[in-house]
Amino acid sequence: SDLNRVVEALFQRVLKAHAQKAEFHVMIVLPLLPALDGEIGRDPSPLLYIMHWQYRTLRSFRRSVQDRGIDFDAFVSVYGLRTHDVLDGAGLVTEEIYVHSKVMIVDDRQVIIGSANLNDRSLLGMRDS
Repeated sequence: SDLNRVVEALFQRVLKAHAQKAEFHVMIVLPLLPALDGEIGRDPSPLLYIMHWQYRTLRSFRRSVQDRGIDFDAFVSVYGLRTHDVLDGAGLVTEEIYVHSKVMIVDDRQVIIGSANLNDRSLLGMRDS
C-alpha cells in the first residue's frame, strides 16, 4: 500500500468496521490552508507543496477504501473550521480557525496527542516536523 502509517492504520480500522458491520467513523479536522506565508498561485511554493501532499494523502485513503467496494463517506469525514459573525459596519465576516493540534481517539479507548501529521511529515524522521 502507498499509505503512510497513520492512514494505513485508519484504513485497516475502516476495513474491520465494514467487515463487522460495526459503527465506526473517522473525523479528520484540517486547517483550510497551511500556516505559511505566500499566495496560492501557479508558482511552486511551500504552501502549495503542503496542500498537494495533504490532497494526495486523502485521495489515496479514499481510493484505497473505495477500491474495496466500501463507501468512504460512510466511515470518514474531513472538516475545515471557520468562524462566522456579524460586525457593526462590516456585516457578515468569516475567518479560518487554524487547527494545529494532532489528537487521535481510537474506539473510545486509546488517545494519542502529539505532532504526527496525516501526510507523514512527522513520521519519516527526516523532515521539518
